[in-house]
This record gives sequence, structure tokens and C-alpha cells, in this order.
Amino acid sequence: MQKTLSSNKLKGVWAKQIALIAGSFFLGLVLTYYFGFIAGLSLNIVVLVGLVFYIRRSQQKALRNLGFSDEKAGGSFAPIESNISLKYVCMSCGSRVKGAKCATCGSQAKRATF
Repeated sequence: MQKTLSSNKLKGVWAKQIALIAGSFFLGLVLTYYFGFIAGLSLNIVVLVGLVFYIRRSQQKALRNLGFSDEKAGGSFAPIESNISLKYVCMSCGSRVKGAKCATCGSQAKRATF
């Protein structure tokens, strides 16, 4: 049976998830052993929440490097102060539509143009 590229990527993801689960389990055991149950459990929760924030920050940084931005909706291609409004065109006759129906042919089929 031939392995595909997607199954190899999936194995890498599964390996990371299993390593994270096993690492958190053993970290919880060690912290509980040295600091007691309540303190070990609370330290384990703090470490795992910190790990989640670290992973999210690294993913956001990677997305920013690809051109995605979290500053505004619509990506970084449109200016902030632009007043972008949708314009609708009738799919039957091609004229501009304002409202629910086309004024020229009366059709309700319309599509958005930018």
C-alpha cells in the first residue's frame, strides 16, 4: 500500500498531539508529586494555558507572514477609510439593480459586483 503525502502530514500532526498529551500528563504527575495535589494541579493548568497562548501567538505570527492581518476585517488589501458598497447587477439583462427587483426587466435574480 502506497503512502500519500497527506497521510504523512497527518501522521506528523497526530505525533505532535500525542506528544503534547503525553507531555502534559507526565508534567502533571511530576508537579503533583513535588508540590502536592492542589498546587500541582493548579501549576499544570497554568502551564497548559500558557502553552495554548504560545501556540496561538506562533500561529498568528505565521499567518501575518503570509499576508493575513488581524487588524481589520477584509484583509490588508482595502484601505481603512474606504467606503466600499456592494453594487448589484441584474443577471437577466445586465443593468444595475437598486432594491429587490430590476427596474428594467422586473427580475429578482441579481449578483453582487465589487
